[in-house]
Parts: sequence; structure tokens; C-alpha cells
Amino acid sequence: MKCGREPNGSRVEQLGVCPAATVDTYHGINSGLNGGRFCWKVLGTMCFETIKKNTPHKLISCIQCAFFKKVKNEEKITYPKISSRNSPSTNLNWWKGWMN
Repeated sequence: MKCGREPNGSRVEQLGVCPAATVDTYHGINSGLNGGRFCWKVLGTMCFETIKKNTPHKLISCIQCAFFKKVKNEEKITYPKISSRNSPSTNLNWWKGWMN
């Protein structure tokens, strides 16, 4: 994302190193290094200039993120619609399973 939170980045002193840059649990997923191309799974990443720690709040940020959309298209990731005029109480439980 070039947000300055990569190791030795310009914003590390202020915001810390991004967990997606260092967590190796997701190394190789979506052809990424560490959690870099699976950042929506990693809590503590920066979304729209705010560090997100709470999974439900990440949902809205992630699906709006240009990087998420890029990876989604490149990797052909699918997920269900999360809102609909016809279904105002859309069940978001799928997100919990998709995140795990």
C-alpha cells in the first residue's frame, strides 16, 4: 500500500509497522509476501488513514478499498452482496467465516 508503515517506512515511528507487512501466517496467499495481499484478514492495518482493529469496522473499509478490489479481481475472489434495498437486514455472518 506504500502507506509508510512498511519496515523502515516513513510513518513507522508515528504509527508502528503494519502487521500485514510482518505477519507470516498468510505468506503466499494471493501471491503475497507475509500478509500483504491478504491485509483485510489482518487486524491493525490502516484503512483510509485509520488503523482498524475491530473486524466489523474493517468490513466496510475493506470492501471499499481500491487495493482490496484490485486483489479481488486479480485473484477472482467472490463474496456475497452485503446490502440490498430488498433486504435491509442482510445477514453479515458470512464475513466472520470469510475472515477465518
